[in-house]
Amino acid sequence: MDETLEKIDALRRRTRSSYKEAKEALDACGGDVVAALIKLEETRVSRRDAIARGLAGGLRQLAELINKGNQSKVVISKDGEALMEIPVTLCVVSSVMSPWLCALSCLAIMMGCLTVDVHAPKKLEETASPGGTGG
Repeated sequence: MDETLEKIDALRRRTRSSYKEAKEALDACGGDVVAALIKLEETRVSRRDAIARGLAGGLRQLAELINKGNQSKVVISKDGEALMEIPVTLCVVSSVMSPWLCALSCLAIMMGCLTVDVHAPKKLEETASPGGTGG
């Protein structure tokens, strides 16, 4: 028993794994410490890869969201005439960075009887004609 505990402690020191992980690896490798070390290292590498893939996917989604926000516009108009077009991304960032400026802008829009619309770009499927020829 003491020998097994010493092996588990050695695995934990070298791999920074939990007692459970070290014991499972040691049992899976029939008590061979070197094989258990290799198994734990491979597990760590695969976890790191999974985390990296997850982060890359999250960053890709964030980039797509920012791109959509840059294509969508907040249009401020009065009497049907557009006075200003602002990317939605800029509106969101400025609202977070300076909420007082956002509140002041909202007050100015209300006082000036202005209209605020959000215009999103049309999707390719909506703009394409059903036959593909357009006529």
